[in-house]
Amino acid sequence: MNNKSFVRHIPYIVSGLFFIASMYFWMYKYPAHLAFQEQAQLFLLTGDYFLSFLEYPSGIARYLGEFLTQFFYEIWWGAAIISIIIVAIYALSFSIISRELHGRKFLCTFLATLPAAFSTLFMLDRFSLLAMPVALLVSLASIIAYQRWLKNISNKTAKHTIIIVSIAVLYWALGAISFIFGLFIAITEIFQKRDIIAIAHIATISILPILAYKVVPSPLQRLYTSNFYYKIMDERPSFKYDPNDEEALLYSYFSRYKKWDATLKRAHKSIPADIASKQVVLHALAEKDLLLENLFDYPVLSKKDLIWGQLSEMAEATTVSDLFFTLGMINQSEVYIYNMQQLYFGQSVRAFQRLVECNIIKSDYRVAQKYINALKQTLFYKDWASQMEALYKNESAIESHHYYGPIRNRLMKDTFFHSDDELDNILAHSIMSSNNSNILYDYLTAYLILSNDLSNLVKLMNGNQNRMPRAVQEALVFHWISNNPSFDGLPWNIDQEIMINAVNFMRQLNEGGNSQSMRPAFGNTYWYYNTFISRQSK
Repeated sequence: MNNKSFVRHIPYIVSGLFFIASMYFWMYKYPAHLAFQEQAQLFLLTGDYFLSFLEYPSGIARYLGEFLTQFFYEIWWGAAIISIIIVAIYALSFSIISRELHGRKFLCTFLATLPAAFSTLFMLDRFSLLAMPVALLVSLASIIAYQRWLKNISNKTAKHTIIIVSIAVLYWALGAISFIFGLFIAITEIFQKRDIIAIAHIATISILPILAYKVVPSPLQRLYTSNFYYKIMDERPSFKYDPNDEEALLYSYFSRYKKWDATLKRAHKSIPADIASKQVVLHALAEKDLLLENLFDYPVLSKKDLIWGQLSEMAEATTVSDLFFTLGMINQSEVYIYNMQQLYFGQSVRAFQRLVECNIIKSDYRVAQKYINALKQTLFYKDWASQMEALYKNESAIESHHYYGPIRNRLMKDTFFHSDDELDNILAHSIMSSNNSNILYDYLTAYLILSNDLSNLVKLMNGNQNRMPRAVQEALVFHWISNNPSFDGLPWNIDQEIMINAVNFMRQLNEGGNSQSMRPAFGNTYWYYNTFISRQSK
């Protein structure tokens, strides 16, 4: 390929690279981000839902954005949609700029990448809506329409009237991002055609939000900036890639689809930083019946990593809701779902699914029907809603259901105020009222261990002569050697290896061992947790 041919093909090469890079990023580096955005909205295929978007500026852009976001149900669909939009923004930008700069390929290519890069950065924030790239895309298409048709209208009055009306329509449809249409035309008309009348376009841009302020109940700042493109109205997108944030979304994604093997595989590489994600890791162990055997294989800092409701980061309230739902604490599960919806300032398909499940478990069928009716108006969840509708009011079907049956069996029969500090009593009460309490029993035992409540653990294990999981044995041995000079009279069946390791731990500790020197040999034991970790985390 010679130089001229290469230069001629630069736009196509850049478009291809943009698409490939974007697909790779969204599918393999940011997939949970797409799943989060899909689950954080409830797109209804109804006329009333569409009309609700016409009440505010940027409504059409938001509607189109949410329509496309529902397809993030499949990760690769979401990656493809975003990639196509980003490439289209680049292509339209290149077309606009090349017309103005008369084909300077390298410069046009560089300048055209800026809007596409801006859109990509905007989408990195999990609360940023697809509405902004969609609005930008339509605005750029409007500029091309001006370049090809409007600018050639000979009647100035007719031309500027059409432009001003178009600015107003685009503002209401797309929001403030559409002002690039009016600004581009004003700059072109003033500097290229010396048409001072074009200053009216700038005036129109300035006045439109004020006029909208008189019509719609929304702060003027929002009408000027149209941060309707952002889920939380009073903040701004971060424009940065946050790996910790994405990791939290990934564990939320694992929890939603019960990908327990993937959860443990991910945690084996690196332990998550936030408490909600750590709870997902321990939840995965419990679902694999490995919680008490491998409790300290994934470093935990306190009982909060097992089950805790008072989280400072409420964005992952859904993962906490998943855990409480599994344990049969349905009311608490619903609390976190309601909190999640308040955080998102909108309705969520994941929340509606959970509310259906909670109310079916509680036999609150009238409430469940309300959420089922809404989900039946969606594209991807209507079949699930129909299945749940067939299930509810059929008590025997619910009792025998492979997933909902055990959860209903764990449902707490008595209602009382929830307290994180009383979780041991709550779990114990749940076990007494349940016929199938394996996971509840494991959580109660693990909670006592992580709370260093060994006296109650001893009571729980009183008379147990079966082979107990490793974490339980380690905790019981620690309690025994803390109160007895030898293993004589040990009332439990403890592995010989665990007793030997316990003696070695105490010997090294008495010889001046510290957390760093003892971590390689004992870092995944209860003794190390009790001596070094839990005390530091208080």
